Amino acid sequence: MPRAPRQRPPSPEAPRWTDPAPPRRRGRARPAQPVWGYGADNITTQFVQQFAEAEERERRPRKDPRTAERHAALRKQLSQVSFTPPLALSTKVNMAISLKRWQTYCDLILGLRDWKQALKTTDSKTAIDYLVYMLDSCDIKSSGTSWQYFRQWKQVYYLTLKEEFPKYESDQVRHFHDTIAVAEFHLESPKKREKTVTDSDDLLALLSFNIAYDSHALPSERQRLDVAACYLLLAYTGCRPAELVDGEKKKPKDGTFEELFGQGGVMPEPREGRDDDGDDNELARMLERDTALRRRPKALCYEDIQLMVVPHPKTGRDTLTMSIKFTHHKGSDNKPKP
Repeated sequence: MPRAPRQRPPSPEAPRWTDPAPPRRRGRARPAQPVWGYGADNITTQFVQQFAEAEERERRPRKDPRTAERHAALRKQLSQVSFTPPLALSTKVNMAISLKRWQTYCDLILGLRDWKQALKTTDSKTAIDYLVYMLDSCDIKSSGTSWQYFRQWKQVYYLTLKEEFPKYESDQVRHFHDTIAVAEFHLESPKKREKTVTDSDDLLALLSFNIAYDSHALPSERQRLDVAACYLLLAYTGCRPAELVDGEKKKPKDGTFEELFGQGGVMPEPREGRDDDGDDNELARMLERDTALRRRPKALCYEDIQLMVVPHPKTGRDTLTMSIKFTHHKGSDNKPKP
């Protein structure tokens, strides 16, 4: 008789609510986790509970409303400051120069000593006459430069009177500038000027003339080598000239800068959520440290240049390399906020 097929013993059922047992590790045992599909309602409930607890922790208690006395104290403090946006130093210097030009115009042409009173009574006719005075007295060859001078005067107007120059009056001046002043004073359009581009041959000719053929005496012959180094760095890196040498405008010494931006003239940039004392703001204070505190100009210094000798990747010979850290790039005065 044929034998009956041999049956395997029934295998024990795996637990339905837990994962397969993980390998044993040192330390505290890991609790069993439920498998998705079994007990999904419990997982959803646990997730909602954790989300509600997190929302409760992040919810801040509502502050009590300010009283009338606190509002009065706030208004008193606000009356002592001005929330004019912080301006760059070059913009402030240009505005101070524009103020000096306006003071000269009021003294010589209008016969007025009080330049602020003259600003209050300025209309389109006075503004056009002032524009003609600038074109007569200044060496202006571009229409963009002439209109930029007038825009700087409008900044002085806004900062002094705390209101903008009327748009209708400004449009009248703009129409006179574009239709009459440009043709009368033979102003060139900024778009017509071609910007020449140099190549390696021009750089070689410039360096050769600077070292071999230039007969001008410099205060120190070391400056001749510095000029050649600046030419080479500009050609190799493509940086701006102001990143190598100090290109900031100097403050005028005639008192116009202090008259415009004296004590309380412009409110400094607010620092939200920062305290002067505390270890958390140590990095912020280090990043906001200005170069003036280190008594060095805003130019490329020896401490920004690092010379190294590294082996050549193929030949293995020692190769001289140089690393330069440019810190005075455009917009470097915008303080980083970590």
